[in-house]
Amino acid sequence: MKTLDYQKLEQVSAQKFKFRIGDYLSDAYQIFTQQWMNFVLYTLALVFILGLSSITLIGPYLLTYPLIMGYFVVAEKIENKEEVRFNDFFGGMKNYDQYFIFMLVLLLCSFILFIPLIIWAITAGLFTETMNNEATAEALSTLFAGSFFLLFPYLLIGSVLLQVLFFLVPYLIHYGNYKAIEALKISIKVAKTNVLYLALFVIICSIISSLGAIICYVGLLATIPFGYLMIYSFLKDFILTKNSAIDGIGTNQEL
Repeated sequence: MKTLDYQKLEQVSAQKFKFRIGDYLSDAYQIFTQQWMNFVLYTLALVFILGLSSITLIGPYLLTYPLIMGYFVVAEKIENKEEVRFNDFFGGMKNYDQYFIFMLVLLLCSFILFIPLIIWAITAGLFTETMNNEATAEALSTLFAGSFFLLFPYLLIGSVLLQVLFFLVPYLIHYGNYKAIEALKISIKVAKTNVLYLALFVIICSIISSLGAIICYVGLLATIPFGYLMIYSFLKDFILTKNSAIDGIGTNQEL
């Protein structure tokens, strides 16, 4: 299994990294085409499991990232020319407790980000409902509707920035066995050095993953795994190395 290359991690924390988007696309394509049917079927299973687990309310928070890590486990087996079985996709179920903590932190930060929108919605509702004059109420509604477009750039930039700062967390947990809070600190430190390129990479991966929605959403079964395979290729370049006896020593190192 691949593990963290702490020298790479140290470097990308201190200086900007050269992103090679074209290489990541090509690498993802090579991996995907070798097991495309299994990737598609697993994505279908992933959506079904997460949908079913949402009945418990906390299910998706426990399962989302462990299930996503299945793409990375299988991608590595394909690269190593090992036989791939469908149950290999469930090989990312370790550390689910740390993913749960990370999801809670992410939810809290997302809630804080959306506080201005919540205040805006409550204020708009209160003002328009208390107006007896229909013309005045309509004018206020138009005013509040217009003010929403001032909030939109803030929410868009804030959401992307949140994704960038927390981008590496699940992968640090998976490949480095970091605790969630420790992984958060390292991810933020690395992201601050590479914020613009990471933002661009996150946006590109998001666009590619959502392209399948054009084909009645069926295409998502292919574009979602392709997006994660791009991330896998990027991680190999960015922070990962092949596992060895030496790599197994000294995990959870401080940066």
